[in-house]
Amino acid sequence: KAHLRVTDDSEDELIAGLITAAREVVEGRTWLALPIRTVEYTTDAFPSRGFIELPYPPLVSVESVTYVDAAGVEQTLGGSVYEMDAASRPGRVRLAYGQSWPAVRHGGSVVVRYVAGFALGAEPGALVQAMLLLIGQLYENRENGSIPAAVQSMCRLHALPKVG
Repeated sequence: KAHLRVTDDSEDELIAGLITAAREVVEGRTWLALPIRTVEYTTDAFPSRGFIELPYPPLVSVESVTYVDAAGVEQTLGGSVYEMDAASRPGRVRLAYGQSWPAVRHGGSVVVRYVAGFALGAEPGALVQAMLLLIGQLYENRENGSIPAAVQSMCRLHALPKVG
């Protein structure tokens, strides 16, 4: 509200919606998760390579890896089978040394449940400013939803290729 120079509460609902929209635009252009949240990534099978890339970094923790086994029963992969690689961007779940992925039923799925995002106050400054610029643009020009070039440039500074 300070950025918009709004001092009353009459447009709080509108401003909350603009904040959400700006966050979604920035996340969609960078493939990063801005606030910390739980994410589920689903794929049809374990990859032939030794790792699964997880969208919307930064990766904070892996809660579980589940899959449908050859008999059609949902299983939780033991934590000793995989390791979390939060240093890679995007983050990865990779096989632990000497381990292999289990067989997955054809048409089954693999689901990685994980926590990703930036802690409050640790977000890249350029992305915070991109959101503020976009919120200001949307607030002042409610009928023109164009994204300012400065917002696009700031997002490109941190953009990753899409995963998945």
